[in-house]
Amino acid sequence: MAEINRQLAAGRAERQTKRYSAAEDIAASLAYLRAAHGYFTRVIEQHAKSVWMADARMKLRRIERFTTIYRRILANIARRPAP
Repeated sequence: MAEINRQLAAGRAERQTKRYSAAEDIAASLAYLRAAHGYFTRVIEQHAKSVWMADARMKLRRIERFTTIYRRILANIARRPAP
């Protein structure tokens, strides 16, 4: 059994996988939040009488809250000592 496992392992190519990075995911999320902020800001600025105005304002508040949280997380990750 051990010999078969060695033969199987010898035939396999080592896979190089990228290590997970929470900082990259959060930075990408911040980019999406920035884009969404622009969309809802445009609704408020260009369509002031729209029925969607109240919804856009609510969404902007949520986006700003999440942006603050994500920036704080990124700052904490940056301060964390490397393994």
